[in-house]
Amino acid sequence: MSSIYERVLGADFHRLHPQIQRRFGFSSSDGIASIGSGGIPNLDSDGDGVFDASDYCPAASNPGQEDADGDGVGDACDIIMTPPTLQFSVGQYASTEGEGKGVPISVVRSGDASGSITVDSTAAGGTATGGVRFDGNVPARQRPQRDYQATSGTLVFNSGETVKTFRVFLVDDDEIESAETVNLTLRNATGGAILGPIPVAVLTILDNDPNVSFAVSSQATEEANEVVQIDVDLSNTTGPAVSVNYTVSGTATAGLDHVLASGVLTFFADRAAGNVARRRIRLHILDDARIEQDETIVVELTSPVNAVLGARSTYTHTILASDAPAPDYTGNTIAAARFVDLARQPRQILQDFLYNRRRRHLPRRPRAGRLPGHRC
Repeated sequence: MSSIYERVLGADFHRLHPQIQRRFGFSSSDGIASIGSGGIPNLDSDGDGVFDASDYCPAASNPGQEDADGDGVGDACDIIMTPPTLQFSVGQYASTEGEGKGVPISVVRSGDASGSITVDSTAAGGTATGGVRFDGNVPARQRPQRDYQATSGTLVFNSGETVKTFRVFLVDDDEIESAETVNLTLRNATGGAILGPIPVAVLTILDNDPNVSFAVSSQATEEANEVVQIDVDLSNTTGPAVSVNYTVSGTATAGLDHVLASGVLTFFADRAAGNVARRRIRLHILDDARIEQDETIVVELTSPVNAVLGARSTYTHTILASDAPAPDYTGNTIAAARFVDLARQPRQILQDFLYNRRRRHLPRRPRAGRLPGHRC
């Protein structure tokens, strides 16, 4: 049998000091009587005029005792939870075609992690070809090759789960093509969940077939008679013969500043060796006597055959100005120049020249005490 004090205080009795619990923890069955006077005060911890014993929220003032959801806990004490939010982990995904294990696409859950929620996901559309039906009358050789396996489904997040992953499987075709895209979409969130800022994303499929690209995108050299080798690389040497055209432009003048014309670069060596991994374009820089600013030579790869253009399809070579400025007879330099009277200065130089020349042709004066043509 519990003591009268424990029955009055309820659970608060066990929060008392152990010595006090032993002192007042007896009952009538123990044969002990306690004589005293006083009462147990009614507590109002939050000062809202409602005693704690009947207060829906004793931790926060709520004199009106509002409880909109009827859960026995006042609105002032209800924990405001952010609704669960679902979105892709990133807005851009990328992978090379032929990824055998599939490209993992992650969907993340934030906010309230309690309860079960769902969301529908699809991988379809974009510039890539996937999951289409072809006309049976069209020969298979003429049909577009599929780039990926279109997919759709429902992701289920159980209570406490924050990440779900689905996979998009890519097809390793033999078609030479540029990078292509697949649209990823989330829709129809349930269980009180909402879609976050990234409900759509893009998966980029990178082609693993041969591509041609400059080894570097730019270089610079002084103006001098020299030959510069521009390297062009082929990523994959297997397959049919690869070639690429290149054009030449820029501010430099062909024939005066350099020798390089547009042409064709062929990677195919012979039937036994196949394609080679690197070819070079020979650029001859010319050293002229003209005073000019830095000039550029721009080489651009175009129209590849049995390959695609890689990351660096344009190369820029800068010829740095190296000619000295015209002589300055006043001793001025570019760094420390002063005013020169151009109307007077050329005349002064000519006068000095004529004066010195005249002096060289004048007869020498005889020395004192001697006559010309006589010896003493």
